[in-house]
Amino acid sequence: MASIGGGGAVNLQYLDDIAGITTNISAYDGMFLQVDLEQTGIATGKKFKFASVAAGSTTWTTDSSSDIYTLQNVGIATTARVDYSLYVGKPKSGTATTDVVAYFDGDISVAGTIFKDNVKNVDSIGIITARDGIIVETQGVSVTAGIVTTPSLHVGTGGVVINATNSSSKVGIATTNPNSTLTVGAVGASGTSLFVHGDARVVGVLTVGSGSVTIDGSNNKVTVGTGITLDSASGIQVSGAITATSVECSSTTVAFYPPVLTTTQINAMTDLSQGAMVFNSTDGKLQVYNGSSWQSLPGMTLGLTVALDG
Repeated sequence: MASIGGGGAVNLQYLDDIAGITTNISAYDGMFLQVDLEQTGIATGKKFKFASVAAGSTTWTTDSSSDIYTLQNVGIATTARVDYSLYVGKPKSGTATTDVVAYFDGDISVAGTIFKDNVKNVDSIGIITARDGIIVETQGVSVTAGIVTTPSLHVGTGGVVINATNSSSKVGIATTNPNSTLTVGAVGASGTSLFVHGDARVVGVLTVGSGSVTIDGSNNKVTVGTGITLDSASGIQVSGAITATSVECSSTTVAFYPPVLTTTQINAMTDLSQGAMVFNSTDGKLQVYNGSSWQSLPGMTLGLTVALDG
């Protein structure tokens, strides 16, 4: 071929042994010229023939946009694998100090799923699935648009919801054995386990201590153990004595009521001191204890004279 034209340019369309190229040259666009070893049929006596990149070909070619491609699986730094279109092996011994097999200065766009352990610096437009959870060792977690891991954790613009779809699960802070929906601190721990710098709201009943103080804001009721009850409906109830320097009743619409007891109940009382006062519902009289016996009003002596009509 080089001798054609005296060593000058060779125009394939002028070669008689390549049939059809002069009349239908566009049909050969993207094809390549190869030696014809079979020499049969219409190609008998032809030294060259055009061929296309067919399935199973190991040849690289270019398309009309000059993009290079191949239809065969490719291996880089290793042999090709039948189950991967592109398989990249580890760097050859002595050529690199790490096991990094590829480096990209730009972005990588993946339409499917990426499978890799210990992934760093991931910027994903879609969903990232961490099958074994996420461990943050340093710098913490900064969330602006929200993180959802159903059903255990939801962090978003509305706050934090833990176990949003699993009411039977429990969360522990500074404890490995939570016994409620949220448990802060271990049982028997000393010091302050929870500090709220600001307001705090409990919609239900707040219990302080092991059942010692209960605050029921919905019913306006405070219970301290079994001895003191502050109730907006029934008033103050105390199982023991109330000691005060003074007691004042300033209401003009509500009367003062001493304990209302029968004679049997009054006689059953012990550990009485002088000045105790009750209303005897059996006798219908107000009675005061003088230190040794109950005296009915009117007419009694308590170290001072009290005179009442009636």
